Amino acid sequence: MKFFYTNPDQDKLYLKVNTLINISYWIASDAFHFASKQVKEINKYEYNNLKSQYEIASNLYKDAKDLSESLTDDHSKCAELLLNHSKKSFDEFQIDKIFMPETTNNELDKLDIHDAIFDEDIFYASYKKFLTLGDIESDFIKAELIFGSACNKMIHFMETSYKNYKAASRDCNRIIEETMEARIILDYGISNDLYRESLRKEYQVFHINTDKNIKLYSFNDYYEASMDYMNFWRDYYIIHEQYYKNFFEPENSIYPEADFFNQTCEQYIFIMHKKAIELNLIILNNLGVEIPSFEIYSARKIISPIDFLGQHKDLRESK
Repeated sequence: MKFFYTNPDQDKLYLKVNTLINISYWIASDAFHFASKQVKEINKYEYNNLKSQYEIASNLYKDAKDLSESLTDDHSKCAELLLNHSKKSFDEFQIDKIFMPETTNNELDKLDIHDAIFDEDIFYASYKKFLTLGDIESDFIKAELIFGSACNKMIHFMETSYKNYKAASRDCNRIIEETMEARIILDYGISNDLYRESLRKEYQVFHINTDKNIKLYSFNDYYEASMDYMNFWRDYYIIHEQYYKNFFEPENSIYPEADFFNQTCEQYIFIMHKKAIELNLIILNNLGVEIPSFEIYSARKIISPIDFLGQHKDLRESK
């Protein structure tokens, strides 16, 4: 962030607020996503556990808000933007919402995606003035916004009954262009090791007035976890890019490939939640922040690559 090293104590407090907001989001999203994919299998015991998980996330968000009251100047303004941007998620991720009779699986899968992308654009317009161009967070958000635009186009593409190949091919190419653009942003930063310095600066904030009893993760641990997360997102963009590049290939039977693509994306979303939560736990540990124990529900749904490919083989043979 541009305001780092202007006030060390404020820097560390801001990181605590930022990370509590992030982990509260991912915990709530993790529980919601897990439940929304198997509504009929959730019994009362599991339902109560999921609601408790949502409460943990909600309380962590409140902790972040309380801590933010001690921030000043740009630290405070930036934290307020994050808090306001994240607030809507907690309404969307309420577990009760999944079990409302009028809510369909299709509605859950497309949970306010257009509104979410619109909100992200508005947020970024104000938030970007605090970012250092070329840093890991700046590039990540920029790629995320471009991919969000591609997702809107994917929905339109899949829901449109095209009358000719030319129109369909044009819209498909627009999806490819944006997924490539998002992927290239991350690929360039990762390949040229551009994020090491910004991550090292952030890591140094962890050491401000550090409690000597805290066993810190090393910079290498933090760096590798952060880059693993960025590599994961780059691969997620590649999956979409390749799927749409091959969409009109004559040798492909689109329906089994579509099933495999959807299953692959589903696995990536589960892994995404697990990696995001684990990375934020590393940061909280190094900041000396303890939070209540909770379950990463997505971990239950992640399967080994061998089992996953076996499922794909069974899928192909059934077609």
